[in-house]
Amino acid sequence: GTVGNTPIALKCMMWNGNPWWNQIWTVQEAVLPPTATVIWGSLSISFAILEKAAMNCCSNKVHSAKALLRLGDLWDDFTHPVCGITYTRNLVNDSPLVKLQRWRYRDATEPRDKIYALFGLFPSSPFPNVQSCNYDMPAADLFTWITLDLIDLEEVLTPLVGLRGEPRVTPGLPSWAIDFVCCKDKAKRAKRWFQHYYRYRKFYADGKTTTEWDSEYHESDRSLRLEGLPLDVVVETGDVIREVNTGDLSDEQLSGIVGV
Repeated sequence: GTVGNTPIALKCMMWNGNPWWNQIWTVQEAVLPPTATVIWGSLSISFAILEKAAMNCCSNKVHSAKALLRLGDLWDDFTHPVCGITYTRNLVNDSPLVKLQRWRYRDATEPRDKIYALFGLFPSSPFPNVQSCNYDMPAADLFTWITLDLIDLEEVLTPLVGLRGEPRVTPGLPSWAIDFVCCKDKAKRAKRWFQHYYRYRKFYADGKTTTEWDSEYHESDRSLRLEGLPLDVVVETGDVIREVNTGDLSDEQLSGIVGV
């Protein structure tokens, strides 16, 4: 049957009908086993079939515009979570930063589980400052140390890309540290972060100048200090593009911000 041209079965099984898709702990349940079966009441289906259907949708194998309109919001609600699991399982070279950002939108009652629940995805801990699950460590300290480790792993500032004006809900968190507790438009934020991340390396304001990477964290004032090179003098700054701008920016807005 259908409701508003949306298949009932798929709607009930996915995000709006089943909290399994929203929980951070269920990621490793789906990623780590070599095979998986989805059980819904008396029905069951191989997860491999769901993956194939979602990947076909993402690869434009569904050509009918009428079919896409019939799926409606389920186009995203189905493909995004299923393909995300597929990518995490198959893209073994995905960096820790990508994995943490990919699943950052999922819910956790305990804020520290936004990190600890994904430790199973890393065969050996890539985080020198956080070697194991420690619930005695405050969430603000955990997110700070993880951000530090991610910056050192990337050796660039990609962990800080795409975080402009983002609501921060974790008390005591330094302004530069990632607040892994998302609180608004979670899935949309994940999509925007990836758009920024994949474009980041297309721009080289430094002319591809290489320098020795070094970061230093001062716990006394919770500041991050990085080595840099003086390139030029800033003569003018424009308005900041903040997250409150939910729509597309006009050419005039962009020109004013980048100083064109």
